[in-house]
Amino acid sequence: MDASVIRARLDLVINLIDTTTGAAVNEMNVRFMKDGCPVRPEPRGDGNFIFINSGRENCLMHIEVYGYESTDLEINYETMDEQIPTSYVFLMPSEKTATGESVFGISGKLTSLESIEGIYLRKPVASYSEYNLKKNIMSLFGFVPGMEVRLDQIFYGILNDDGNGYEIFEVVGSPGPQKVNVRDPIPESVKANQKIYRRIFGKADKEGNFKFLIRDDATVLEYVLRFVVDGQVYFRKIDFRNTYGEIDLMDGAVRAVEEPGPEESEDKDPKADQKAKEPGKDKN
Repeated sequence: MDASVIRARLDLVINLIDTTTGAAVNEMNVRFMKDGCPVRPEPRGDGNFIFINSGRENCLMHIEVYGYESTDLEINYETMDEQIPTSYVFLMPSEKTATGESVFGISGKLTSLESIEGIYLRKPVASYSEYNLKKNIMSLFGFVPGMEVRLDQIFYGILNDDGNGYEIFEVVGSPGPQKVNVRDPIPESVKANQKIYRRIFGKADKEGNFKFLIRDDATVLEYVLRFVVDGQVYFRKIDFRNTYGEIDLMDGAVRAVEEPGPEESEDKDPKADQKAKEPGKDKN
């Protein structure tokens, strides 16, 4: 009797993230439509849904989640990791969240806008300690002595000394408590005790229309926005108690100057003129 062999292949992972908190969406009332046909991936917690033996054809995935605006996701396998194809989907809450909180924010249009995100200054999650380039390990500490700190999400920012901008980084692993591996080296300009925040995300379409929503959960709603226009990064500090609705995003914005990375600094002539390096596009 021939033994049958059942092979399972992981064809897609979709990770759902709340744009207003940067945390995983754990709502289970979720509907997926692949090229107009309903599909049922397996929920695996922390906002992850996996597709097994579903095929790896490029497609359009429509996603509906209770309490959030529906969204369409273009799946293009040529741009994804071959071993574990993963797509991060940033979901924007409806006017009323599933927990009853109200949301509001800003909107408008800016030509050549590529992405918009921000950090909430009232909610740091940790402080930066140091970065070991050879081991690719960032060390951090909490705000209470002896408190264990773990960065359990992917997208974070380190607030600059002047409080008007931040360095972005992505967590790709955690070798232990108080330590994380990051996708790209941390610039040498980042110093100990600078605060770390979750990045939260808005939406920008191909025409430059944008929307950035927040949860109304505090008296002080100060954020630092980071947005990319034609490949150039800009920052803008904003208090949503005073500024909301349709706005001119460039009003009061400051163009960022990218610092050289650790490897660049070692090879650079200290007497050479320091010029701003053109940053690449965000992959949001």
